[in-house]
Amino acid sequence: MSNGQKATTSIPPSSSSATPSRTVTILRSIVQSPWTLPYIALVTPLVRSIWSYMGWSNGGEVSLNLSHGILILYFIISQYVRRYG
Repeated sequence: MSNGQKATTSIPPSSSSATPSRTVTILRSIVQSPWTLPYIALVTPLVRSIWSYMGWSNGGEVSLNLSHGILILYFIISQYVRRYG
């Protein structure tokens, strides 16, 4: 470099740019889908049926815990999308 010239560096775009990330876009499509909550509701009886068919005990308890876990995850994702989407 000659005198009077300064090195320039490019500044990468901020991570909080106006366009949402791919993750937020995918999660938003899951949360906004009209089929998400009915799917969660249909998982519980399906798990209970499979559990009973296999002859394992506590099928109702497992399916209820699975349903609660999926609903909690759905709530967390919806809050994440609301905040960052």
